[in-house]
Amino acid sequence: MTDEGCAGGIVGEHERRMLDWHGLRPSRAQTCLRVVLGKRCVDGWYRRCLCRTVQRGPLFDHVKIWLDQGGRHVLTTEPYGITRQTLAELIEQTSHLGIAMTISDRSPWYPRFTALLLLTAVRIPTGVVQCEECGAVVPYGVADESWHCPGCSKC
Repeated sequence: MTDEGCAGGIVGEHERRMLDWHGLRPSRAQTCLRVVLGKRCVDGWYRRCLCRTVQRGPLFDHVKIWLDQGGRHVLTTEPYGITRQTLAELIEQTSHLGIAMTISDRSPWYPRFTALLLLTAVRIPTGVVQCEECGAVVPYGVADESWHCPGCSKC
């Protein structure tokens, strides 16, 4: 058996599990957090991209990019060990970028020994709401969690 055939079988099983367990299909896109945000990877001679700066460390093992059922990119990593410190560092590095993280114990890479981290773009609703106190129309991104407008004297 060739290495290609062996690797193809392992990859095929991983892809089947990812589809069955999490509804994700493989993507041919660059394995980069910028792709998850709907942008292009910009790594090159003169630039350092997120995939070279943020995507480092023990949590980025077995990294792949997928498409969810809505056609949005999802970056996954399946590390063997997660510590509170490394997880806190990753959350700190990605949360301000608009990246949401889901942690699952159903890792298709090596079940029971690896965790699955799914990194997705934060879905920001579009539209407007009306402030409950003053009646002002406020865009979703500006309104706080209780849908009051910021700076409203009545709120």
